[in-house]
This record gives sequence, structure tokens and C-alpha cells, in this order.
Amino acid sequence: MRYDDPTLREVLAGEYALGALHGAARRRFERLMRRDAALQRLAQDWQQLLVPLAQETPSAVPPARVFAAIRHRIETGSRAGVTSGFWELLGFWRAFSAIGAAAVVVLALTTTFLMLRPPAAVPPSYVAILQDQAAQPAVAVTAYKNPWRLNVESLAVTSTRPDQVLQIWAVEKGSGTLRPLIAFTPGQPQEVALSETQWKLIKSAHSLAASVEPAATVAIAPTTPLLYSGLCLNLKGS
Repeated sequence: MRYDDPTLREVLAGEYALGALHGAARRRFERLMRRDAALQRLAQDWQQLLVPLAQETPSAVPPARVFAAIRHRIETGSRAGVTSGFWELLGFWRAFSAIGAAAVVVLALTTTFLMLRPPAAVPPSYVAILQDQAAQPAVAVTAYKNPWRLNVESLAVTSTRPDQVLQIWAVEKGSGTLRPLIAFTPGQPQEVALSETQWKLIKSAHSLAASVEPAATVAIAPTTPLLYSGLCLNLKGS
């Protein structure tokens, strides 16, 4: 395996920070870090990026059946049908309460999205993965400062006419009021410069949402049902 490949190094560092490397693979990566200072710094960067996501996720107590299943597996030693895949672990922990499970899904989608897209020279300050009603990721939104800007990328096909746009809304903490943020044409990733007012909307947002709106007008409130929504996570703690 070529450990000098930049993409491989990014993925391994992200998996190490996430805790997805186990056993021999984790020990091998730690040996590599001891003699590769750049790789060690890369892993530390990922840890700093991912820790705030865990802090944003509310705690939840799993139901008794989860502990019963764990105890059964320990006592029987049975691992039939069990793999170490990240998404299967996610499926297992969906036995948490509805709120806890939603937070786990958002955390998993966000970290996986970031892992597939190595961090830029300046890491994002906020990120939101907007999902549809079936909890499938549809739009990734990342916000950067210095200068203030927003990157929007489609993760799924959104059917819009040429005279329509996907309007991104900031949902205020506490009140749940929807404020228009930017209009986005689904397709290629787009980067949009933000005003100070728009940046404050992101900072005060509990979540982001999206609806299809006419392109010819500036929407002040949704005219169609919201298609997607997702928590707006503060990655920088400020």
C-alpha cells in the first residue's frame, strides 16, 4: 500500500480521528505517524475538526434492548453477520431515541462527507448536510470565514425547472423562524460570497432548510413545502 498517496493519507487520518481504524490497522497507522511528522499533524487536524461535531451532538440513553443485545454478543461470542463497516455500526445505534438517532445520522453524514472531501487550507466554520424525508443526504452546505463565503453542493438529484432555484433557509434557534440565505441552482458545486448579515444568520441558525422557489423573485418565505433540512453544526466553537 502506497502511504505517500495524498488521498490515502487523508482518508486514513480521517478514519483514525473518527475511531474507525481498529486492531492491526490502527497500530500500523500509529507506527507510521511516529516516523512521519506530517501524517501525525494531518491526524491531529482531523481530530480538531471532528471533536466539535461530537460536542454538538446531544447525549441519549439507549433502550434496555441495546444493552441486552451487547451482553448477548459478549456472552455467546457470536459475530455472525457482523461486519466492521461504519454504516452498519450506524444502523445498530439507530436503536437510540428518535432525537439521539437523528443526531447520530447527522454526525455520521457530516464526518463521512468531510472524509471524502479532504479539508481545505482553511477548514469550514459551519457545515450542514440537508436530508430528505427518508434521511437521505441531498445538499451539503459549508460556511467559511475570512472571507465569509458559502459552498453548496448537490449530493442527490433535485428536479427543478429552468425558472426555479433551490432556496436555502436559515432556521433560527429558539423561534424556528425561516430567514432566506441564498438561492442555489442544483448541479455543479457553487461558492457564494456572504454579507455580514448573512453570516450572522448562519451563526444564529439551529438548522438549514431548502425549498424550490421561482428564480425570478426574491423569496421572503417558502412558497412550497420544505424538501430538505439538516442541523447547522459549528465546527470552530466560535
